[in-house]
Amino acid sequence: ACLVTRWLKKEGGIAEMDRRAKERSGLIYDVIDKSDGFYINTIAPQARSRMNVVFTLAEEALTELFVKEAADAGLTNLAGGIRASLYNAQPKEAAQALANFMTVFAARHG
Repeated sequence: ACLVTRWLKKEGGIAEMDRRAKERSGLIYDVIDKSDGFYINTIAPQARSRMNVVFTLAEEALTELFVKEAADAGLTNLAGGIRASLYNAQPKEAAQALANFMTVFAARHG
């Protein structure tokens, strides 16, 4: 706990962690919300998690392919609903990589 607290303080504290969480999750929610229903998240925007972004694909048959192609692109541990975990130590670049993958995947399969 001491090491985490030191890291949090060094990185800018709780306010900075909040800003980063909004930024990371916003990248993914933006793709979902602009996908014209290709990706689905039924949680009201004001209730959405910034740590675990969950979504499904409108065409359920594409879910397995999405998870496989994501893993092939180095984006792992998405299975199980699809859930992207964006904890504090997760860099913005990881969320951006997933957002980019989702955009390309939707363009190819949508």
